[in-house]
Amino acid sequence: MGEIMEYEYDIFVSYKRYGEWTNWVRGEFYNVLRDHLAMELGDDPKIFIDNQLESGTDWPSDLARKLTTSRVLVPLFSKMYFGSEWCLKEFYAARFKEDQIGLRTPQRSSGIIVPARIHDGTENDLPAHLQECCRVHAEDFTEYAITSLRRNSPRFESFEEKVKTWVKQSVKPAIDRTAGTKPEQTWLTRISNQEFRCPPPASFERLRFPSLA
Repeated sequence: MGEIMEYEYDIFVSYKRYGEWTNWVRGEFYNVLRDHLAMELGDDPKIFIDNQLESGTDWPSDLARKLTTSRVLVPLFSKMYFGSEWCLKEFYAARFKEDQIGLRTPQRSSGIIVPARIHDGTENDLPAHLQECCRVHAEDFTEYAITSLRRNSPRFESFEEKVKTWVKQSVKPAIDRTAGTKPEQTWLTRISNQEFRCPPPASFERLRFPSLA
C-alpha cells in the first residue's frame, strides 16, 4: 500500500468548456447541485469545477491531485465532451480509481462516476471504444442547460426538482461508496503520468447523436 492521502473534494465536475455551457455549469448547475448536496450531506459540500483553459499538452500536477482526492466524478456528457482528450483523461482517471477501490465489478456494479447529459443523445450513441466504461445511466439535463434559465421560473423549478432527486438517488450514494477508503500517493503518481487506459477522442461525426427535436 502506498502513502495515504486525504480526500479534499466531494465532487469533481468534468465538462468541456465552450460558450454558454461554461457559464451555465459555473452558475445555475453548480449552485443547485451545491444546495441540494449540502442538504444530503448535512454540511457544505466541496465541489471542484475546473476553470483552466485547455492549453498545452502537459498534464497539470494540481489537476491530477484534485482528481485523485475527489470522491466522485460528475462528467457532463455532450458531443464535445467525447471529442476532448482533456475530458477523457479526467473520465478514465476516475475509472482507474474505481478499479483501485474495487467498484464497477460484477460484485459491486456501481461506481464513483455519476454522469449527466447536457446535450442531445443517449448512452447507446457512444462510440464502441467508450461503451464499456460509459454504460451507466446519465441523468438528462439537456433542456435546462441554457444560460437563460432563471430562478422563480417553472423551468427552473423543474430543473431544481430533477437535481434534487438525482443528488439523493445517485450522487450521494456514490460519495458514500468511498467511505472507508482513502486515496494513495501511488494513485496520484499514476494519474499524473497518465498510466491508465484512455482511448483517443471520438470524432464529432462518429458520435451520431440524434436530434430530439
